[in-house]
Amino acid sequence: METNTNARFRLTVLAVTAAMAIAAATTLATCAWAGTQEPPNARGRYLVRIGGCNDCHTGGYLEKTGAVPERERLTGDTLGWQGPWGTT
Repeated sequence: METNTNARFRLTVLAVTAAMAIAAATTLATCAWAGTQEPPNARGRYLVRIGGCNDCHTGGYLEKTGAVPERERLTGDTLGWQGPWGTT
């Protein structure tokens, strides 16, 4: 049986690994974008796409395999915290 210390260590390693992967992806995305003449909103769309933001923050995105109109994206879902800022 795994001890609490062992389980916490594994969870910490997993969290650090995930954070490093996100940082690396963001850095690579920034480097890949440097020097282009694309409008700023195109860069935002790219970061949202590679970051998987729509997976959780767009209702029905996964069920529709991404075929959600852009105006309906990132408007929240029934899951999450709701407040004056919207749904996260």
